[in-house]
Parts: sequence; C-alpha cells; structure tokens
Amino acid sequence: MLDDIIRTSIEINADPATIYSILADLSRYHEWNPHMFEARGDIVVGQKIWIRVKAMDVQPTVIVADKDKQLTWSNILFGVPGLANGDHSFVITPLEYDDGDDDDSQEERDQEGGKETRTRRVLNSRLDNYETFWGMAVPALRLFGALDGFIADFERVNEALKKRAEEFVANDNANTN
Repeated sequence: MLDDIIRTSIEINADPATIYSILADLSRYHEWNPHMFEARGDIVVGQKIWIRVKAMDVQPTVIVADKDKQLTWSNILFGVPGLANGDHSFVITPLEYDDGDDDDSQEERDQEGGKETRTRRVLNSRLDNYETFWGMAVPALRLFGALDGFIADFERVNEALKKRAEEFVANDNANTN
C-alpha cells in the first residue's frame, strides 16, 4: 500500500461556523496554531496558500472549501508529484443541538406556510484533523519514522483550536447577555 493516514479528532464546545472561521483565517494562525506558525492566502478552491510548518515552507493548493464543514489542501512533498504527496483535511461535524426549548429560543413563523419552526443552535462539534500521505516514498517515510511526530503535532493544533473556538463562544455569550 502506498498511502498512510494520520488522523486525530477532538470535541469542541463551539458551532461549525466558529471553528471553520478560525481555520479559514490564515492570517491569524500565528496567534494560536502551534504547528503552522505562519500562513497566508485565500481559502478558495484551486488557489495556492503559503504555510510555514516548523522549519519548512509549503505551498499547498486548496482542494475543498466547504464552508462550516470541511477545509482540505493538497501538497506535493519534495517537489516531485507522486513521490510523496499529502492531503490535509479539517472536517467539522455538529454533535449536539440546543433545540430552543428554553426562554432564549428563537421561534420563527413561516409567513407563507403558517408553520412554526425553531432555530437549532449547535452546542458542540467534532473536529477530525487528518492527513492522507500518498506516493511511492510513503512506505519509506513510515519505516524511517518521518511521519511519527504528526500525531502529537495534530493533537496540539486540535487543543489550541478548541481553546480559541471556546474562547470565541464565551466572548459571544458574554456580549449577548
């Protein structure tokens, strides 16, 4: 097999829109991301972005930008297509909803159909943070331990993103009360 997937996940007490907005704001990665020290570019499918990861600069291409759901970029490692490529994905899944049954619920009426609907607010989400490595050199990279540090790096990113997203939610709640 010529591919390898490194996957981590974390539950975050925030809605997908908050999490995605943090991930899509590359200009602020230096404020919170312990693995990607600096980043710039626009999150647009087909566009190259620039990221400084440890002592290496990479220029992946955005291949998925599904707002509030998934962000994926693809990178050619070592500059040779098919030798060792990596697709890095952040996938956000809502887990728990507040169905608006309390006093703060926002009830809306459909003016045309006359039916009542409730706004469902997401209370927490799961972030899957993973990289799929593929190409001829991937088995050798695994054999020599070149991929071993990624799990710890991804977990640090997950924790930092969780902290930032939950701080945003706490600040929003404080400002609305």
